[in-house]
Amino acid sequence: MKKGKFSGRILLIAFCLLVFTASYSQDLSGYWQGEFRTDQRFNGRHVTFFMNMVLGQNGRKILGRFANSALDFPNNPDVVYEISGIIGKKDKIPSHLIRNEILYNRLPGETAEYFLSFDQIQYIKNDTMEVLRGYWSANGLMSLRSDGYAGGFWVRKLHNTDSLARHFLIDTNVTYYTPVTIAKDPVSVVIPDLMLKRKNIQQGDVVVKTKTISLQLYDNGIVDDDSVSIFFNGKLLLSHQRISETPIFLTIELDEKKPKNELLLFAENLGRIPPNTALIIVTAGDKRFELFSKADMNENAVLVFRYQPN
Repeated sequence: MKKGKFSGRILLIAFCLLVFTASYSQDLSGYWQGEFRTDQRFNGRHVTFFMNMVLGQNGRKILGRFANSALDFPNNPDVVYEISGIIGKKDKIPSHLIRNEILYNRLPGETAEYFLSFDQIQYIKNDTMEVLRGYWSANGLMSLRSDGYAGGFWVRKLHNTDSLARHFLIDTNVTYYTPVTIAKDPVSVVIPDLMLKRKNIQQGDVVVKTKTISLQLYDNGIVDDDSVSIFFNGKLLLSHQRISETPIFLTIELDEKKPKNELLLFAENLGRIPPNTALIIVTAGDKRFELFSKADMNENAVLVFRYQPN
C-alpha cells in the first residue's frame, strides 16, 4: 500500500472516530436549576431545597459547583459544594458526581458534611428542555430509604445564563439572580411530577391590542409569605418568588401566532393563610386590568391573554 493512501485511511478513521465520539457524548457545560430533596429527617420532617448548579465539561471530565438554599430564598445559598466526575467510555454522562470541597457553608453543625455524591444520574432531552435527575448519597448517615440513598434531585438547563455560569465557576462569592423579564431566548423548564398532578384552572381571560404587556404581582390580602413559580407559555419566568406588598414586575411579549397565551402560577407554598393568592395588575398600552389568582397544592392558576390588534 502506498504511503499516501495509508495516511489518508488513518485520517479518515481518525475523523470517523472523532465524529462518533462527539455525537456520542453529551456536553453538560452550563447553568442548571431545580430542586434537591432529602429523605432524611431534619427537625422531624423531610426538606426540599432550591438547587443551583454549574457544570464545566472538558472531554470526559466534569468539574462544577452546586448550591442549596431555602425554597423561599433561592438567591441566598446556605452551602456551596465543588463536585467532579468522569464520563465512562461507553456513557454519555457521568453516572456519579462526587463532592470535593465545601466552598461555602452556613449550615449548623456537620450538616454540610452529609452530602457525599450524586448517583444514578439520568439525562433527559427533548425539543424544549434538558434535564438531569437522580439520587444522592449521604456520608455518615443511615438512610431511611430501602434503596440506601438519602434523597433525590432534578435540575433543568438554563440557556440564557452562560455568562453567569462562567463567572460562578471562578468566583465562590457569586450569588444567584432570577430573571424578572423574558429573555430573548426564554429558559426551558421541566415540569416535575408534582406539577403534573395539579389541575390547571383558568382564572382570567383578557383581550389586548398590544403584544408587549406589563404585569405587577402583589399578595392579595394579608402578606403571609406566599411564594410562587411563574410560567409563560410553558417557559419559566420566575422561580420560588415571595409575593408581598412590594410588586413583582414582569414584562412579557405575546406570541401572535398563538390563539391564547397562558401565564401559570404554581404555588410553592401556601403561606400562613391558605390558599396562595395574588393580585395581578396588567398594563397593555393605555388599558389597565386587575386580575386575581388562587392556587394551592391541587390547582395551578392560569391567566389567558389573547392578542387581537384589530
